[in-house]
Amino acid sequence: MPDGRCGTTDDTGSFDLFYSPEDGQFNIELKRAPLEKVREDATHALMSRLQIGPDIACQLKSHVSVKPGLDARFADNTNLGLSFCSGARSLQ
Repeated sequence: MPDGRCGTTDDTGSFDLFYSPEDGQFNIELKRAPLEKVREDATHALMSRLQIGPDIACQLKSHVSVKPGLDARFADNTNLGLSFCSGARSLQ
């Protein structure tokens, strides 16, 4: 990407995954329902791409959010967390 970020979109267009070198953060935007399944898929895509396990993934600086307008419950851009990490917000 021209701004130095690197990213990917999954084959189904369900999520975007970007790394921002400016702040060292991985950003995941969930773009489709069911949100819990999409977050799980995005979390596994991140681990696969980095070739890391859950323990290391949970230590990464990350922000998981929902595409604006997709679900009003999550419109505040609160970090939902990676699917299996401590503190992850329920999407049910």
